[in-house]
Amino acid sequence: RIIDAEEALALGLANRVVPHDKLMEEGLAYAAKLAAGPTRTLARMKENLNLATHVDLRTLMDHEAQNMRLSGMSNDSREAVMAFVEKREPKFAGK
Repeated sequence: RIIDAEEALALGLANRVVPHDKLMEEGLAYAAKLAAGPTRTLARMKENLNLATHVDLRTLMDHEAQNMRLSGMSNDSREAVMAFVEKREPKFAGK
């Protein structure tokens, strides 16, 4: 059966619904928000999700641990911590 936007939202399959005439504007705003974030860490998270459909749990957990270690050693991670300590918005550089 087809699930409409409101039902998808109610079921937790979507986390936000916007009117059709605002879809492009909202989509671009969300893309800009992602692009301003810690892009390498986001890429590693996406990699973990994609890998989850192809490997066993142990392999996935090992890969995720490696990605967490790499993300934690990044300049963006240090920037996030400093921004938190200094009570300011982080300025990520994708490094």
